[in-house]
Amino acid sequence: MNTRYRMLCLCLLCALLCGCTEGESSSPLSSADVVSSVDTDESSTVQPIEKPDFSQIKMNKGKYSSYENPVTLYSDGEMRDIIAANTDFTVDAHFFSKVPSAIDHVSVMHKYIPEQDELMDFYRSYLETFAYLFPDEVPDENCLFYYGKNSNISGDNTYDDVKTIGANWEDFCREKKEDVYYMFYSPYFHEGQGTPPGTENRFLELQSPVGAGLTTFNKGKLAAFVSELNHETDDRFLETYIMVNAFSPFDSTTGSFDAWDAQYYSVDSEETVLMTDGKEIAICDAVRFYEDYINAMPHPADALVDFQVIRVHAIEVADSGRYCLQFSTTPAFEGIPFDYEPYGVNSNNSGAGSYEFLISTGYMAVTDDVDAAYGVGRVAEFSQRQDIKEIVPVADALRCCAEKMSQYVEWEILSAELVYCAGNKKAAEPPLQGDRYDVRPCYRFVLHNPADEIDYLTYVDAVSGEYVRYTTAQGYKVQ
Repeated sequence: MNTRYRMLCLCLLCALLCGCTEGESSSPLSSADVVSSVDTDESSTVQPIEKPDFSQIKMNKGKYSSYENPVTLYSDGEMRDIIAANTDFTVDAHFFSKVPSAIDHVSVMHKYIPEQDELMDFYRSYLETFAYLFPDEVPDENCLFYYGKNSNISGDNTYDDVKTIGANWEDFCREKKEDVYYMFYSPYFHEGQGTPPGTENRFLELQSPVGAGLTTFNKGKLAAFVSELNHETDDRFLETYIMVNAFSPFDSTTGSFDAWDAQYYSVDSEETVLMTDGKEIAICDAVRFYEDYINAMPHPADALVDFQVIRVHAIEVADSGRYCLQFSTTPAFEGIPFDYEPYGVNSNNSGAGSYEFLISTGYMAVTDDVDAAYGVGRVAEFSQRQDIKEIVPVADALRCCAEKMSQYVEWEILSAELVYCAGNKKAAEPPLQGDRYDVRPCYRFVLHNPADEIDYLTYVDAVSGEYVRYTTAQGYKVQ
């Protein structure tokens, strides 16, 4: 499979976003304007609605979820003392923790994805997200594509069932919502000919329901900087900035992300880095900027989770002396993050007992904008929620973990966190509604075995105090 085909296939996994401005929505599209289903009588005629005026698409910005759950965290130093008093673990030099010393409550509940959006609601939300991300641009309808959940994508540069809105508006209006599962915007993908002359590359993909499914975008600022360094045209956008899960930046000469030097930082670091726009920014300020930007993205339903940055890497771009920032992020419910996998980790966690394991990543290449993000979704539904006021002390959870792990290993502990674990997966009902998970709060301790360089993610239920499981990984230890 060649590089371009791999790239384009991966593009179809990203999500198109439309923007917002302050004020009430004045979108010309509403569910009342839309033909919501196709008459099964073949002799009938369904009239498509008039195409909207892109320039009139507006929406209020999103905002952080509203909740009251005061949380006080142990400092890393306090956690080091607790670990030393209750285990024989060696604490890693880069150890970090997010463990509450006090919290109002945790919750036990079910989590699932809402039903798909109605077709025109999906389309409207897409345009609103685009307007938020690219406020000075009007999307070219010939670069705006849609396809279904089960579209057949096969063959080199052959994409069955992927259609443009511009050339297929009437057909699009007659589609059933079940048949339009993704929308994406890509001048590069336009007619398979690469970026039209004079067009800056952009990418945005949304999955229905908006805010709950896949949301991915790339503004191309890092790509343009790399292209300039390598004296290439921006048509090389997808070759120099490949969209694989975490948007790995590729060195065009080696084709490897590893060719770029990366430095790990804590999220509250006050150290500064020089970005590709020639300006400096403190790591902690960049973290706040990224979180605020992502959590202000528009979404049609109330957001019940907020995105938090968990890890930061500053990456020197192709030996230029300039840096981009890579953020590993996860959604958090009422201040407690869901279990996650940071970029660069090879984990077996996703296959462990049908547990949900979230991966989301973002990039900043300049000091005043977010360049790209993958896996952003803030809308979920929770049911049968039970709030619990008291949790097992972290000291008890550490002792439980230490008793279960081998006494013959000189364990290093890399991190300690309280996370929500979504497990006991239930199949989607109906098929277009997301899988349902049972959600419970757990202490997550990441241990490292220096003998074989394997990491162990261990979980202790924060309500019952019972040891839950462990799974193996590589890449958590900061080198």
